[in-house]
Amino acid sequence: MHDARVSRQHMSAHVALGIMAAEDRRFLKHRGFDIESIERAWEDHQKGRPLPGASTISEQTAKNLFLWPGRSGVRKFFEAVLTVGIETLWPKKRILEIYVNTAQMDLASLTLALRPASHFQTTPQIDQKTVASHAAMPPYLKRISAA
Repeated sequence: MHDARVSRQHMSAHVALGIMAAEDRRFLKHRGFDIESIERAWEDHQKGRPLPGASTISEQTAKNLFLWPGRSGVRKFFEAVLTVGIETLWPKKRILEIYVNTAQMDLASLTLALRPASHFQTTPQIDQKTVASHAAMPPYLKRISAA
């Protein structure tokens, strides 16, 4: 089996931007918790609307790397504690690298396929706008999955 791990040095900046656009628009501005998204999710919950996801890339990294799947207060507590540690110890580039390599979607394969052309010393076959839009697609495809 091929190791699809992608280091941050080999990750296309356009893929990284696409992931942040899809998963956590304020990733570079917060310290692990997007308070605006949490407040909006709480307001929606108070109005009886379905609880939307408000987890940041940092929170998802903590969950994917150290915790079990599912929704529970206990898991969310541990996720929050681990997120503080991750944000304290790792730079944002490292958090994004670990996220890409542990996400529950096929982002690692996508990123490998879309590494900067200089890495392979070839001309890219697709434009950077397409790269970013493909990187932003997995969460939406996951939501409409028939599974």
